Amino acid sequence: METKVFTDLFKILGEAQTYFHAIVSTKTKKVFGFEALCRTKIPVWKLFQVSDRVAFISDHYCREKALLEFKTRFFGNYKLFLNFHPKFLKDPLENVGELEATLRVKGIDPNLIVVEIDEYEGMDIRALKMIRSFLKSAGIGVALDDVGAGYAGLYQLVEINPDIAKLDMNLVRDVHKDRLKQSIVRALVQACKEAGIKVLAEGVEKREELDFLLELDVDFIQGFIFSKPEPYPKIRQIEELAYNSISSY
Repeated sequence: METKVFTDLFKILGEAQTYFHAIVSTKTKKVFGFEALCRTKIPVWKLFQVSDRVAFISDHYCREKALLEFKTRFFGNYKLFLNFHPKFLKDPLENVGELEATLRVKGIDPNLIVVEIDEYEGMDIRALKMIRSFLKSAGIGVALDDVGAGYAGLYQLVEINPDIAKLDMNLVRDVHKDRLKQSIVRALVQACKEAGIKVLAEGVEKREELDFLLELDVDFIQGFIFSKPEPYPKIRQIEELAYNSISSY
């Protein structure tokens, strides 16, 4: 039974594609980097539910594939945002050492990498703080995902002290229509600015959402308003749209 599970898994992963979702800087109005997303016939989040072993293999494979394809598809100083599930970030030395070794083998500058940590109920804050310290010493950035939702609240933000805080897309969605959302987002952005943490708003789809976020002077925007995830993003087209949209604010 287990043999069949892993045979099927490797077939699924073998057909996986890496999509890259552009992240735009509101300051330069250019593409700052890309979040790597693994697309499989069975959604990756469903693979994570099969077992810890299947989840670990899937998590590792998708990240390795993303690094390889980032190296061959992009030329320039774009950042690559890599997702790491904190469930597997238990051994700081091993986790960071493995990533550093992979980057060295693939010839990728560590300064181009941002480790993106998803919120997780079983977060081991102590281990994550150590990982944050090791990554910083290696020149690798850290982003905390889904800030403002679930367990990625102010406590995690303060304890991990990431380089970048990604606002939860549910807070961003229709923020221009909801005064409570506006108050929460405004407070989060202000807190991050005072702590020297850059703010990235994801899930931005509407002009009104963009205008509100520009008013708050967020640092980065990610969302369908500029582009959808693609295997080969059209950078010039994205930057032209971003320049026109941000300049007209």
